[in-house]
Amino acid sequence: VVLPEIFQQVPLGSILQLLFFFALFLAAITSSISLFEVSVSFVNEELGLKRRISTIIVLIVVVIFGALASLSLGSHNITVGGYTFFDALDKFTSNILMPLGGLLIVIFVGWVMPKRDLFDELTSGNKGEKVVPQLLIFCNKISCANNHCHGYASRSYRQILSCSANIVTWCKFYWHEQIEL
Repeated sequence: VVLPEIFQQVPLGSILQLLFFFALFLAAITSSISLFEVSVSFVNEELGLKRRISTIIVLIVVVIFGALASLSLGSHNITVGGYTFFDALDKFTSNILMPLGGLLIVIFVGWVMPKRDLFDELTSGNKGEKVVPQLLIFCNKISCANNHCHGYASRSYRQILSCSANIVTWCKFYWHEQIEL
């Protein structure tokens, strides 16, 4: 509501407003395409379907979830567990999927991924191999100390998962195998 009013006060604001929102539209579309590509590639590779069929399947799923989320904000009042469909999706992704994904990534990187691959990714093949292990250990110690000092009683489970993930990585790198390349 405020941005269109600002554009109306600027000389040639109508043209600037049109250009700004068109650029915003292009940014949103290109970002959406890159996110869409991940799902299409997964369906293509895991189910062995042709790319065109994979794209149609993912498109149908996205349209259904998008329509339900949009309609739940209007007069249709689509609810799940006492929340609108949109709010239920938001709570599910931000409270369950993101913390769980972060924890699984940390466990994979800390316990499964070969050290050489990890350092190649972190340093992009440059000479930072001596700095990166010490930096990882330092950051994990600080993060764990911060969570420990403030106690778990007032923490949400997302913060507890975050500290647990840091502890897992720290244990892997610091206690079980001193980093030697």
